[in-house]
Amino acid sequence: MSFKYFQVARTLWMSPIACHGLKTFDGCQLENQRYTYRSEILQRVPAQVRFLSIEPLIGRIDHISLDEIHWVIVGGESGPRARPLEPSWVEEIYSKCRASDVPFFFKQWGVQKIELDASYLDDVREMPFAYENRTSSQRSIPITVDLH
Repeated sequence: MSFKYFQVARTLWMSPIACHGLKTFDGCQLENQRYTYRSEILQRVPAQVRFLSIEPLIGRIDHISLDEIHWVIVGGESGPRARPLEPSWVEEIYSKCRASDVPFFFKQWGVQKIELDASYLDDVREMPFAYENRTSSQRSIPITVDLH
């Protein structure tokens, strides 16, 4: 995800012919508390499903609103220089999702192997309702937005 996403989001949100009614999935990436402002922008974007991609999770996220968020994806960092993922960070987000009735999808721990009590999260692969009931041909709708 990049700044270009926010240009697209702002264009769609401010457009007089915004994507109201389109069956779109729009999301943004958060890595730690510093970037939670992105979710506030996303909450105003018209979409059938708004999701947070919290990966790689490289720091604790204490305060985040899940209002108008329909799905949360969490994962650790991979690769030779991957930073560690604390299980408590994931568990806090998972608890917030449970409290807000938001589907939670856990992708991976990253490079570290978790043999702690948090390993139950390995099998949490929830999907938003709007996605579960679609056929594979309905799962993506290409949208082109001209930013110029």
